[in-house]
Amino acid sequence: MENTKHAYLVMAHNEPELLCKLIKVLDDKRNDIYIHLDEKFNAITEEEIKKKCSFSNVFFIERKPIYWSGYSQIDCELRLLKAAIKGNYAYYHLISGVDLPIKSQDYIHDFFKENHGQQFLSVTKVTTWKIASRFKYYHFININKRLPRKWSRSLRYPFAALQACLFINRKRRMDIKDFYWGQAWFSITNDFAKYIVEKEKFIAENFDNGFFNDEVFMQTLLMNSEFKDSHSSSMSYARLIDWDRGKPYTWTNAEFDELMASKALFSRKFSMNKDSKVIERILDKIQ
Repeated sequence: MENTKHAYLVMAHNEPELLCKLIKVLDDKRNDIYIHLDEKFNAITEEEIKKKCSFSNVFFIERKPIYWSGYSQIDCELRLLKAAIKGNYAYYHLISGVDLPIKSQDYIHDFFKENHGQQFLSVTKVTTWKIASRFKYYHFININKRLPRKWSRSLRYPFAALQACLFINRKRRMDIKDFYWGQAWFSITNDFAKYIVEKEKFIAENFDNGFFNDEVFMQTLLMNSEFKDSHSSSMSYARLIDWDRGKPYTWTNAEFDELMASKALFSRKFSMNKDSKVIERILDKIQ
């Protein structure tokens, strides 16, 4: 019998109070929750989180440090997927600890029943050198993480340009013609989740030592596989994220009506420190 439950894969690194509210709103007999707590995040314990759930099974994967733009983000996604696919869920949703659903669980489950088999990712074909430089050249994040982020950013493109002059091109070794990118967050089917995990060695060999390749590897694998036609172009990745007003923008109570009017199922980001009222209003609305 096919499993109709969903698996939520949560990557959390701050905002412990908001994380607890997120876990509580996901707590549903139709969901299981898989969580990675950044090794640097010590403001809450696993037991405190588990106490927020009465219906969902909650699982934690090994804690490791996650570094901005590096392969550790891909590694965390793969480890969450590897833990979850044992359950053969209908859908796998990757969210951060500062995300919230903006629709009820009834609405979300009905939506995925109606759109069963579709993959919800943000997908855009790579056409610029700036994006292609993420995977064409080496970006030694393990070295850069020891530098101030401002220095790391300023060195990134000159170092990529130097490699271009030396005719270094990592993508030549990949049997892939077209590359794609988008937001890292996703809602994907069981079959595609298993396909991604099966490609772990390929992903590590070709997307390590890159820059923000967590926004490249899954999109590229999707559009160069048998799952290409299952991509949902109408709902993209089913998330509302505002990159025009921020990096991304942190929602406030002033945008409550905008959030509720969206067709998206999830949104980021939120902060109890910036505006807790909008969070409480959303939770009151969808629970």
